[in-house]
Amino acid sequence: MVATIRHTGTLLTIGLLLLAVVPFDRPRPWPMRPLRTPATGLRGLFVATVCSLAAGAVAAVFPETAHLVVRSPFLLYGAALLWLHVALTTLVTGLLRRHRMRVWTGFGQLAIVLGHAPRFWSGDPLLYSPLLVPAIRALGTTLVLLAVLQVAYRTYQRFHLDRERLAKAEAEAVEARERLSTQAHELRNALAGVDGAAQLLTMDDPEGRVDRAALRAALSAELNRMRAMLSPQSEQNRQERTRLRPLLEQLVLIRRGNGTRIDLTVDQDLVVDMPQDAIAQVVTNILANCERHAPGAHVWVEAHRRGDTVRVRVQDDGPGIPPGQESEVVRRGVRGSGSVGDGIGLAVCQDLLAAHGGRLRIAPNRPDRSGCTVLIDLPVKSRSG
Repeated sequence: MVATIRHTGTLLTIGLLLLAVVPFDRPRPWPMRPLRTPATGLRGLFVATVCSLAAGAVAAVFPETAHLVVRSPFLLYGAALLWLHVALTTLVTGLLRRHRMRVWTGFGQLAIVLGHAPRFWSGDPLLYSPLLVPAIRALGTTLVLLAVLQVAYRTYQRFHLDRERLAKAEAEAVEARERLSTQAHELRNALAGVDGAAQLLTMDDPEGRVDRAALRAALSAELNRMRAMLSPQSEQNRQERTRLRPLLEQLVLIRRGNGTRIDLTVDQDLVVDMPQDAIAQVVTNILANCERHAPGAHVWVEAHRRGDTVRVRVQDDGPGIPPGQESEVVRRGVRGSGSVGDGIGLAVCQDLLAAHGGRLRIAPNRPDRSGCTVLIDLPVKSRSG
């Protein structure tokens, strides 16, 4: 019974090894689909174990017949030849495909076959241990185990590498999503002002109250800024110093096209060390917030020199911000109750200013007047610089 189980397990193991080595999907697909699934190894191991135990049970019921079968020289030499075939197939395919793991496995299986070779000229003790040449068999088993460990280690490395790549891809996707949402937010704010200015240009103005030349220049500058948002090459060509008065006049003129009442007060010859498109983006966001959260409010924009900085103050007489929330609303994603915005405009402004040495903060509400006051500090170089 023991010999029957051993021989049955050996033959089934040889069959599983052949299925693992031989490319049975070519030239025609293997007819048995269950053997082509990822669970082939576990399924084959289960089938081999059940079949070996079943063969042992049959040998226990019919011991005389089982004894004749397991002592048959055809079974002995056939199993040996099949095992030798598996070893040579694994070794040759490993050499042809330059697959180190298969080469090691092939040498290990060949060593195991050679370790059993003395059985063929020293008798056939069926119930005796087959370790007649322990050193050779130990060498073969070691090679096979090394090959298996190598496969396991490479699988472990690939798993960690794939996990790192997945984490990197997720981080890049989050960054790209935030960048796209920021870009869409900036374009919406700019388009709102452009739309109002374009409507002013198309309206009849027999009294000449609209300075069409200045409005066209402001529209052209705003469209160029929007084009720069969509062009990654614009970062290399932008100027690092900006004359503040002409820029603020253009931005205020565009926002007035939407019907916003804006008063502008700017000192002469204010030059700040910050790119023009960045300043325009910050001021446009603030004025767009005034239109969105305080519709119909009066807005005052002032710019004055304060030592090494230029202070730009944007103030309205709208409902304002609840007391104690001045620093909270600047965080990304924070929106007030009933707000229709995305909660990213002030955070983008703060990041832009911080990247160029500037600062943004919201002044606390005064008890004697309503509205919101945003203070923007822009860096200025010294006269020698």
